[in-house]
Amino acid sequence: MALFQKSFTDIYDNYVDKIYRFVFLKVNSKVIAQDLTSETFTRTLEYLKRNPDVQIENMQAFLYRTARNIVTDYYRQKSRQDVSLEYESEEIVNREVPESARPDRIAAQGEQMAKIQTALANMAGESADVVMWHYIEDMSIKEIANILDRPEGTIRVMLHRGLKELRKGL
Repeated sequence: MALFQKSFTDIYDNYVDKIYRFVFLKVNSKVIAQDLTSETFTRTLEYLKRNPDVQIENMQAFLYRTARNIVTDYYRQKSRQDVSLEYESEEIVNREVPESARPDRIAAQGEQMAKIQTALANMAGESADVVMWHYIEDMSIKEIANILDRPEGTIRVMLHRGLKELRKGL
């Protein structure tokens, strides 16, 4: 059991920031993103405990699928109109900005991120996920294809269409 706990701790440490960032960009709320990220890892742990013989080939893909399902469940339970559209300033989203940056630059970047988040939230289907994974999480087409269980060509088309839709939304 101790080996299992250590390996799950490693999984958590390796993926928690990525899963949180993905969920945060979907729900635009720090508190809700924390809750849903926690739920993602809780469900994963429960699944692994219930199915000790199952070998998950791609843990990243498994976690992203779980997170997507949890976000979908969240929106099913709560009407989109009830969700606050306030955008919280979140250092994890803007992590590439050095601390020594000027405040006006940081404010402008936060405003741009809010516009991108709004445009992503208004995108249909899986296009927003594909754009986020490729450009924000820096995932390859192959990695995204594994997560969505689709051919790489389909992912390229989805990415192209998603960018087109994102540009239109901005």
